[in-house]
Amino acid sequence: MTTDEKQIEGNLMDGGAEELSFIKEAMHNKSLNQKLYFVQNAIKSPKAEHNKFGNYNYRTCDGILEAFKSVVPAGCFINLSDEIVFCGDRFYIKSTATFSDGENSLFATALAREPDNKKGQDVAQTTGTSTSYARKMALSGLLALDNNKDLDSYAKNEEAKEARDNAIKPWEPKEAEAIKENAVLSPDMMPIGVEKARELSGLIVEAGSDFDVVVSHAKRRSDFDGLADMPLCVFLQLQTKLTNKIAADAKKAAR
Repeated sequence: MTTDEKQIEGNLMDGGAEELSFIKEAMHNKSLNQKLYFVQNAIKSPKAEHNKFGNYNYRTCDGILEAFKSVVPAGCFINLSDEIVFCGDRFYIKSTATFSDGENSLFATALAREPDNKKGQDVAQTTGTSTSYARKMALSGLLALDNNKDLDSYAKNEEAKEARDNAIKPWEPKEAEAIKENAVLSPDMMPIGVEKARELSGLIVEAGSDFDVVVSHAKRRSDFDGLADMPLCVFLQLQTKLTNKIAADAKKAAR
């Protein structure tokens, strides 16, 4: 952490609304990384919504954006964009959250897919549901918001639960269970976590590989549940193979 970053964090802890406003204005001559660091430390976006069906609290995309408006440095903004990507035999919504000062930008992406069964919802609603979830996860990644057990605002019935289960999101890792049971995991068997899960998903898409096939083969090497629970040793093997495939395909395309 740089001296400026330590000062920013200290000011945020000690100051009130007036201090926050002053810091926001003073950020105009800072680097984009410093501006984002300020936002990540200053933003307050509690899980203010409650789902009675699943008995959990959650954030919404709108709530995160409202919280962002109260801490955004002068001249900065967030842009949200979506695209459809094909992975394996399924289409996914890929949402990108971009933080920019008009010249430079930093971004985070997240993927979610529509449920197979869409009882009670038409096509537009299921697509909108998946899009909202992907956007929320992209914003959470960009702004460093904790999403453990933040299960999805649309989990109101079993059909919506399927869409939630198929989304790429941060499940509570097995590491937490191991700690509770006083178990010890070797470093190469530690869960890779959310960021590496997203990185792996991106590599699979870029390599043009079948997502379900890749994950299925990985599970033959080690038993794990969600993608974020994949052991580090398995991730490193897949990362090497996919990277080599991407490089080989690029060479062929260049000929």
